[in-house]
Amino acid sequence: MARQDDVLATVSASAPRRFFAMGVLGALGVLLIYIAFSSPPASVGWQIFLIAFGAFSVWAAVVLGKATRHVVELTREELRESSGRVLCRVEDITDVSRGVFAMKPSNGFLLRVKGGGPRAWAPGLWWRVAGRVGVGGVTAASQAKMMSEIIAAMLAERAGASGANAFTEALMAARNAPSPQADAEPDPDMPVDERITAGLLGWLSMRDPDDWHEVALNYDFARSVEPLRWMLAQPSCDRATVATLFWRAMSEQAESAVSDAILSAIAGQLVAGGYGRAEIAFAGHSEADRAEVEARAQAAGLPTPLPDWFWQARGGRDLSEERYTEGLPRPMVEWAYPDQPERWGD
Repeated sequence: MARQDDVLATVSASAPRRFFAMGVLGALGVLLIYIAFSSPPASVGWQIFLIAFGAFSVWAAVVLGKATRHVVELTREELRESSGRVLCRVEDITDVSRGVFAMKPSNGFLLRVKGGGPRAWAPGLWWRVAGRVGVGGVTAASQAKMMSEIIAAMLAERAGASGANAFTEALMAARNAPSPQADAEPDPDMPVDERITAGLLGWLSMRDPDDWHEVALNYDFARSVEPLRWMLAQPSCDRATVATLFWRAMSEQAESAVSDAILSAIAGQLVAGGYGRAEIAFAGHSEADRAEVEARAQAAGLPTPLPDWFWQARGGRDLSEERYTEGLPRPMVEWAYPDQPERWGD
């Protein structure tokens, strides 16, 4: 079962949008201040206005840059910043709005919450005012969409979903996809990868780190990287799982986009001090090319030097035997590929 403090989804700033917004605000501020002194208007009042507005724009660029260093995280209990600041409690959320006409931030969503909270604003990332919390701005739209759908699933679960698979079923309903535990045939109009991603995210959220490790061993990197990012975002993810995915990402067979996503997720938890669990056996890795690996890791944003457990062999539960076909539990493989029994495994 997922722990209450496990991170279910994250929303972070998109690097291109972040730097573009900072650049525009900063350039506008500098330009206004330059005009105020190089070609001052006849009225002193207008000159003061230009200076003040220019200074505000520069200040906003700096504040936006600082705010968007953080990540918005969703757990079973709260919506929070990676800094620890709480946006709202999940139990206080009454509605989530994602529609075109919702008064929400760009690339984000709007939450209505009971009790509200003091007004707060993290430019480009989130704001809170009058019983509403908006998440978005210079963020990645796909991440916000996933988080809002998980919140909608949690609200549906609270409203009356029952049974061991309630969270998965609610999540699948939110994504307009059938549950892999149900007897219904998969929707032929939905891409297989999207169905697998939705189902696997729900399934992973109810499993423990041992199951995450077995998925990581053989997960097909040609699929969506989101399930792997979710696992790596959990502080309770075992070091053996982290090291396994790290070395898979560093291999020549890994696509650069997948490799970057995995390394970025690992970097986030390393900086936050996560990955204290070390219960699964790890075969270790040669240190012959350690200097080169450290350099590549640093270029990818990981804090260096890397911990020794990325290389060192250690004992523990041996989960190296393949149990999940292509990294997927058999029921999900059968559901995703009903006409291809050769892919089901033993």
